[in-house]
Amino acid sequence: MHKDILLFIQSITKAGIPASLQEGIINDQAIHCYYRNNPDGSIRWVWPACSRKPCFLKFYHTAGFRAWLFSITVKIAAWLGCLRYLAHGSFHFFTHKELDEPDAVLRNVQWAWFSGTTGPDRKSILYMTHADNEQGTFIKTALTARAKRNLATEYQQLQAFHAMHFTSVQLPGVAFTGSNCYLEDIGQHARRTNRFSKLPAAAVQQWLQTHLQHMPYGATDFAAAIENNLQKLACGEDERIPASLLKKLVLLHEGIQQDGLLPVTAAHGDFTPWNVMFKKDKLLMIDWEQSKNSMPFLFDLFHFVYQSNILVGNRGYRAIRAELDALQEMPEWKGLIRESGCDFATLEKYYLLYQISHYMQVYRMQQYWHIQVLWLLQTWNEALGWHLCRNKEVAARKLLLQELQDMLSDYRYALLKWRYQALDSLPENADADICISKAGCNDLLIQLKRHPLVTVMQVQRKSFMCQVAMVLTDGSLLHLDLIHAFKRKHLQFMNASRVLLYAQVNEYGLKVPAVADDFMYTWLFYWLNKASVPLHYRKHFEDKRNASGGKITWLLQHKYLLPVQDFTQVFEYNAAWEKDVHLLLHTKHYNLGVSMLLNQVYYIWDTLQHLFPRRGFVITFSGVDGAGKTTVIENTRELISKQLRRKVVVLRHRPSLLPILSAWKHGRQKAEQLSVERLPRQGSNHNRLSSLLRFVYYYTDYLLGQWYVQWKYIDRGYVVLYDRYYFDFINDSKRSNIQLPPSLMQLGYRLLLKPRLNFFLYADENLISSRKRELEPETIRALTGSYLHLFRQLEAASGKALYVPLENIVLANTLHIVFRYIKMMHHEKVD
Repeated sequence: MHKDILLFIQSITKAGIPASLQEGIINDQAIHCYYRNNPDGSIRWVWPACSRKPCFLKFYHTAGFRAWLFSITVKIAAWLGCLRYLAHGSFHFFTHKELDEPDAVLRNVQWAWFSGTTGPDRKSILYMTHADNEQGTFIKTALTARAKRNLATEYQQLQAFHAMHFTSVQLPGVAFTGSNCYLEDIGQHARRTNRFSKLPAAAVQQWLQTHLQHMPYGATDFAAAIENNLQKLACGEDERIPASLLKKLVLLHEGIQQDGLLPVTAAHGDFTPWNVMFKKDKLLMIDWEQSKNSMPFLFDLFHFVYQSNILVGNRGYRAIRAELDALQEMPEWKGLIRESGCDFATLEKYYLLYQISHYMQVYRMQQYWHIQVLWLLQTWNEALGWHLCRNKEVAARKLLLQELQDMLSDYRYALLKWRYQALDSLPENADADICISKAGCNDLLIQLKRHPLVTVMQVQRKSFMCQVAMVLTDGSLLHLDLIHAFKRKHLQFMNASRVLLYAQVNEYGLKVPAVADDFMYTWLFYWLNKASVPLHYRKHFEDKRNASGGKITWLLQHKYLLPVQDFTQVFEYNAAWEKDVHLLLHTKHYNLGVSMLLNQVYYIWDTLQHLFPRRGFVITFSGVDGAGKTTVIENTRELISKQLRRKVVVLRHRPSLLPILSAWKHGRQKAEQLSVERLPRQGSNHNRLSSLLRFVYYYTDYLLGQWYVQWKYIDRGYVVLYDRYYFDFINDSKRSNIQLPPSLMQLGYRLLLKPRLNFFLYADENLISSRKRELEPETIRALTGSYLHLFRQLEAASGKALYVPLENIVLANTLHIVFRYIKMMHHEKVD
């Protein structure tokens, strides 16, 4: 503590109080002091041992339950004369003997000292108040050249603003002596809050509109400051600053609006819960060192919301976004924002550009960072990503993967089977398998869950891994497998700790397993699932084989005792070899004794947890022949299977619990073949009774079959895709050789379970005629009109089911809309 105590002596000496650590001829009167530390062990507050008034609380922000509880505890301890029990230590210093007189400075006052925040702007603060007077004084002492300039700025700004005679804003009295700034304590009986909406709105608006004017972006001081800061950031390097943050900052700057007029005002610059108070309808502000006269409109609003959510509890950008969205919808702020003539999100971007670029310079000059700097960097990174995604400058999935690469750098991890470049190069339909410790997995899940780009996150936990599915703000998907033990059922096949220990950093800055470890994991994973290694992994490992220096082949021959002659032969599944490998793994220490028993218990537990899978749902696709249903259904099936990882079954027209009628005559296989060969709508049945009997037969299939489909597929987690559905009986019964009124058919729909998602695909009749020449344009037009009318009717009467008509012209656009609805349905089920 000697260094911190010496700082205390130097700063109070600068404040005009003679002090020394050593007793001398002049400084011979001892003052006994207590101190309390910062979390890093350095001294934070100092106060005299004789004090029964906790003046150091003047430096403490008491908004919030924990802060309030600490404040109450301190006040009770002071009243009881027990403040020494809250101290982390004590020391003596010596002062002038004349200060021992009745009117002496340190004997006749209550005081406390704050060591200040480390960094290039550091200053210490001495608070002093006479015992019989509540009105106190803060003496700020500059400890750096920058801090001295800041104190001069504070004095000049306060002098200027005092001359404006605010009606709703109160400022402290001020005096300046070069290195010291003397400020009046205006906080007596004032209240504080961490929520911007609880400040007196009229007073805050009066302040926020101070010196309001509209200027071209290029003519503002802050625009020049941003340009200058970005140039400096581009020149220097600091490994502590995430590369993704700097990249996003440049992208955001490139996309900002630089033409037209921008609203600018004066700004406090450090408008935070600890510098802002209120008494009734008056706003009180202290600490004016960062004050500026030409800043983006609402700069102080954004600063208050950001700082209160980051530095008080590190709540992240998701909480900031929620508070900002709520503020801009409040009537008292909605009108003010509209009158400014500038978009709220644009003003926030100007704030971020200035604040981040400015403080990156400050933090680069700091050798040691406190934890709050890391909180700020993380939240700023999230905020930049949100705005870039909102502007569609970068896809949300790509942004999240970039940030995930930064997140992972804090942990021991290894990307398994990785054959791409940087993490954001992961293809759309691919997922990432990441070996990471269980503790690291839990920490990473917390970060991802609170990330503003993640709208829905589903986590399926198993004893050896977590499967994570995320829906992002633009509707894209990202899947991660976070693996902390390598198991197939109850059998462990590799040591994850060893894989992490020998992981290597590749040319893209990602940690990947050693080549031999990566191959053994991939090979065992597929073989123990009785499958051959896929072709893309074969090529990957053939290219990497030489990098292992023959270790892969040696492991196969000596560790797994396989008679490998040609390396490529291990890619094809071999049942006999797999059996030998299986037996060998059972002899490993992690599959013996207690470990074996625990593995079996975990496997049973995993099985029981997933015994009742998440329920599936039904999607129907209707439309006239030639509308493109088959292509859309096949692509949709592929997307659901690969991106949502759901089992999919495609049903044609009906549940088919009962065979088609002709199967009773020709047999099921022959009847289905004749049905395919026969052109649609060519049936010759015109008999009403025959039609009624046919309808009753097929309706029975729907009525009974729906429960069969429910039991066999929906309850087991399948997504069921119907190629046509009951809607064909209503609109196009002729296709099933039935001639009955549509109203009768529609009546039967009331007794059926309603599929949650129904699409009607249509297109121009000439386009469909070119695909299906057997249908006349007039017929296509009539059927399309009937379907659209039916879907409008059903949508109007629907509760939860959706009926969506889609013009299927460009397949990619159709699939994008279809899959967006399916993702919404899928994750609605998750929640």
